[in-house]
Amino acid sequence: MAKVTLINARSGLPVQVPGSEKDGTPDGPKLHSIIVDPRDRGHMLFGMSGGGVHESVDGGKTFEPLLGGMEVVGGFDSTEPTFHDPHCVRMCPSNPDRLYQQNHCGIYRIDRPSDTWTRIGRAMPKKVGDIGFPMVVHPRDADTVWVFPMDGQTVWPRTSPDGKPGVYVTRNAGKTWQRLLGGLPNGQRALFSALTVEARPDGYSLYAADTDGQVFESLDGGDSWTIVADVPPVPAVPALDDLIARAESSNAELAALQHDMAAARFADQAAARRLVPEPEIHAGTKSSSFAGGDVGTVIGVQATVAIF
Repeated sequence: MAKVTLINARSGLPVQVPGSEKDGTPDGPKLHSIIVDPRDRGHMLFGMSGGGVHESVDGGKTFEPLLGGMEVVGGFDSTEPTFHDPHCVRMCPSNPDRLYQQNHCGIYRIDRPSDTWTRIGRAMPKKVGDIGFPMVVHPRDADTVWVFPMDGQTVWPRTSPDGKPGVYVTRNAGKTWQRLLGGLPNGQRALFSALTVEARPDGYSLYAADTDGQVFESLDGGDSWTIVADVPPVPAVPALDDLIARAESSNAELAALQHDMAAARFADQAAARRLVPEPEIHAGTKSSSFAGGDVGTVIGVQATVAIF
C-alpha cells in the first residue's frame, strides 16, 4: 500500500499516514479540513479522501486515526483508514469538543472525549440521503449545521436529488433536518457544491454557489436566498472557489456583480466591517478572519468547495 508523507513543520521529520494513490480523487488522496483546536495549538486534526480523519495531540509529531463508528463502502474493511473518505470535517467554533463530518458514507457527529462518530444523517429523508460535499456549522450554535446533499443513491452523478437543489439544516445536532427553499431555484439545476458562512459581530451570512456560476446569499439562516453574483458557468468544480472568493471580496467589487438591490445592501454594510487579505486555499477548504471595524472583534469564515 502506498504512503502519503506529511512533513512535520517543527521537526522536519516525516509523518506517515496510509492512503493509496489510487483511492479518493482521480489524482490521488486529498488532504483537507486541517483543524487546529483554538484552545490548544498542539491539538490538530485533518481529513483525507482515501485516508480518513486523523488526530494529533502533540503538535503534529504523531497522528492517530479517528475512525470509530464510521462506515465504509460495502465489502471493505472499516478498520483500514485507506477505505475512509471524509469530504469535509468541521470543528464547532462555539464548542470545539464537537466535530461534524460530511463523509462519502453519510453525515456524522462526534462529541469528545468520545472516540466514536454517530451517523446523524440517517434522520435525513430516505429519498434524499445524506451524501454530499459542502458543510458549514453555525458560528455561535453548535447544534446548527447546513449541508447541500447530492444524489447519492446510485452512481453519484454529482447532481442534486431529482435535479432540484435544496440546503438542509439541523438545529438540534442532527436529530431532525429541514429543507430550506426560499429563493433557491425550484427546478432542474446544477449541483450546489460550495457553501460558506461569514460571522460578524451583528450576525452572520450564508453563501452558496452552484456550477451554473451563481452565488446566493442568505441573511436569515437559509430561510430565504438572494442572488448576489451571476457569472458564466464554471467548467469544473474546482473553479467554484473563484465564486466564493468574489462573494467575500471587497464591497466595491461585489457591487459590480450584484443586482441593484443586493449591491445597495452590501454598500450599507461597508462601514460596518473591513475584509482582511484573501484567505488561503487548503485542498478543498478555505478559512479566513474578519476584523470588525471600530469594535475590533475578530470573526471567522468557513467555506467548503468540492474538488473530488
